[in-house]
Amino acid sequence: MSAKNGLAPALVGVVLLLASLPLAWFTVRNAQVSSPNFSGMFGEGSGMPDMGSFLSSTTVSITANAFDGTVELFASLPIWFVVLAGVIAGILAALRSAVTAAIPAILIWLVWGFASVHVGMVLYVVTRSPDADLGAAPLVAGLALVLMLPALLARGVTAER
Repeated sequence: MSAKNGLAPALVGVVLLLASLPLAWFTVRNAQVSSPNFSGMFGEGSGMPDMGSFLSSTTVSITANAFDGTVELFASLPIWFVVLAGVIAGILAALRSAVTAAIPAILIWLVWGFASVHVGMVLYVVTRSPDADLGAAPLVAGLALVLMLPALLARGVTAER
């Protein structure tokens, strides 16, 4: 494959990854809220309602985007960090594909693989969970990472040159 053939898909992938940042990654439904008995804070005869029993019977839905969500695989990482790894892989692949930099392919594959494994894990776990809904962002990020493949497979400048 020609090196120039990978440039455009890598750059489109970078743009799509950046576009996935503000989108919803997932929503957790029916999360139970547990709270202490707030009426004890003000004294038993204070006239304050028992907020603890009210909140403990409440279920909420939580939507996470890349700025407030985390992914945990061996370590808890913010989603924006995973997206940043994909963006770095795309930029490195574009530079290598454009024959402007002698970047080792293994480095690009490792960074791309890191981002792909984490995005794939979000896709797998959220689709298998009965109390979670998948947002658009992991689909956009997955598409972006797949679009980067031509740039990863392109032969760029080698370190020996």
